Amino acid sequence: MLRTACVALLAFLTACTHTLELTSEPSRDLPWQPVDEPVRLVIPDSNDPMVDGIVREMLMDSRVDRIGRPGRLDVADPDYIVDVRTETEFDADDQNFWITFPGFLLWTHAWMGYKYHANVQTTSEVRDPEGKTLSKIVIETPYEMRYTSFPRGASASLVGWLTPGFGVLAVIPGGMFASDYDDRGTGDFEAAANPSYSAVVASRILQQIAELQPATAAQPAPASDAEPPSSAGAGVELRP
Repeated sequence: MLRTACVALLAFLTACTHTLELTSEPSRDLPWQPVDEPVRLVIPDSNDPMVDGIVREMLMDSRVDRIGRPGRLDVADPDYIVDVRTETEFDADDQNFWITFPGFLLWTHAWMGYKYHANVQTTSEVRDPEGKTLSKIVIETPYEMRYTSFPRGASASLVGWLTPGFGVLAVIPGGMFASDYDDRGTGDFEAAANPSYSAVVASRILQQIAELQPATAAQPAPASDAEPPSSAGAGVELRP
């Protein structure tokens, strides 16, 4: 009897999670602007995996000759120094209240997942080799995702099913989850978002560099370099 109860409880608790899934991400269908000749860049090391992804993406672009990272790889006579910094804002969605209550009755948090928003703000400052700032922009890349961690899923299930009042007490975690982002998903988010994020931001930084050179008209991306746009329709917002 005890063994059966333990197995049932384990099944009950393991049905509480939802693997992180991106439901909206920036389109990669961006204009392609040529440069006079492939550029040599220095991008300071920041120990930021999102920045490392941008560097990898830029190295595959024909407009880049090479990229130096101080402390890793030096580049003599760079054309530009590009300082890249990221900051991500996360928010929970009001929908999470209803997913918890009365959604726990249908295990909604497990098969649908809680909804969260993320906006990665990337500051790109381009300087000349002497350190003079030539251009500075902020690139905003919005995402939406579904994710339920074990602690949140278990809380919704246990409070909903195992407390008196027919699950009414589930309104308590419901209110919390509608206003508070679950930072347990940050690592999974960065891994899932990095491919589209790196492609979008690398392209925009190279466009920023191209605009510093003699006027050249923006062109569609070459077929060999183009990547299919994501299925979601969120765009990229730029702020000078």
